[in-house]
Amino acid sequence: MKTLSVVRAVVEMVFAASQLLSCTGHSATPTATEELARQRTPCPAEASLGDIWIRPADNAVMVYVLAGEFLYGPGRMTDVPKQLIVVDGFWIDRTEVTNAQYTLCVADGECEVPLLPGPYRDPARANYPVIWVSRMEAEAYCRWAGVRLPMEIEWEKAARGTDGRMYPWGDVFDASRVNYYWSGIGEPQPVGTYSAGASPYGALDMAGNVCEWVQELWRTNKDYVRNPILPPGMRPKGLHPVGHHYTLRGGSWASLVDQITTYARNNEEPVYRSRDTGFRCACSPGPPSAGVLAVRPKFQGVPE
Repeated sequence: MKTLSVVRAVVEMVFAASQLLSCTGHSATPTATEELARQRTPCPAEASLGDIWIRPADNAVMVYVLAGEFLYGPGRMTDVPKQLIVVDGFWIDRTEVTNAQYTLCVADGECEVPLLPGPYRDPARANYPVIWVSRMEAEAYCRWAGVRLPMEIEWEKAARGTDGRMYPWGDVFDASRVNYYWSGIGEPQPVGTYSAGASPYGALDMAGNVCEWVQELWRTNKDYVRNPILPPGMRPKGLHPVGHHYTLRGGSWASLVDQITTYARNNEEPVYRSRDTGFRCACSPGPPSAGVLAVRPKFQGVPE
C-alpha cells in the first residue's frame, strides 16, 4: 500500500501549502478567526449514510458523504473519459449558506457585508442563499465556522453519488427539480425549495439556484480529470489569461441545462461577486485543523 500512503502525504502537503499561500494572505501565524476555528466542535469522526450533523457555529445542517470510489469527470468527450477515484468520507452542507447564517459571521466581525447588501438585509430573504460574496469571503466564512470550502472532487461526489449520474437526482433532466434559466423565476429561491432534486447523500441545490465556490484554482477538464489534486508547486494549466481564476460548480438560476450537470465547471477571479454566486462548506471528520482529504486513484488489485 506504499502508493496510497505517498498520495495521502502529497494531499497533506497540498493542504498545508494552501493554508500558507492562500489568496487571502494567510500566514503561518494564527489569526483570531483560526483560533476560533480551533475551538469549534469538530465534525463527527464516525457516520453512516443518511446521518446529519448540526454545526454549532451557525446551525447549518451537514450531510455525510461515504468513503469509497465514484465516477467523476465529463464522460461525454472522447478525450476526457469518466474516471474512478477513491475519496475518504467527509461532511458537506445540505444547502448553500443562507443570509441568516452569514449574518452571524458579520456580527462577529469576521465576514464582510455582501457587495450589494439589499437581499442580505431583507428579513424576508433570511433563508435565501447569500450572494454577492467573493471566493475570499466564502473562505473566510467557512473558516469562521470551523470548517472549509469543499474541494472540487468532494463537491462532485456529493452531487452525483457513485454512479456518474448527470444530475443529482439521476440521468434524466427534470425541470421541476431545479431552479435554472428556463424556470423563468430569474433569481435564487430559498435553500431547499427543490427537495426532489436531492443528491444521493441528501445534499440540496447542487444543480442550479446559485453557483458555488470550491477550493481549487481553475483547470481545464483534461487537467482536472488527470489530476483532481495538484501536487505542491505545480501550476495548473488552462488558467484564464488575465489571472488566477477559481472554480465554481453547480450552475445557477441563470444557467442553461448543460451548465447545471454534476460535472459542469466554470471559473471566475477570486474577487468576483454576483447575484448568482454563493457557496457551501465542508469538513473532514476529526479536528477542524485537520481538514485533509485523502484522494486516491482507483487501482486494479493492490498497488506495490
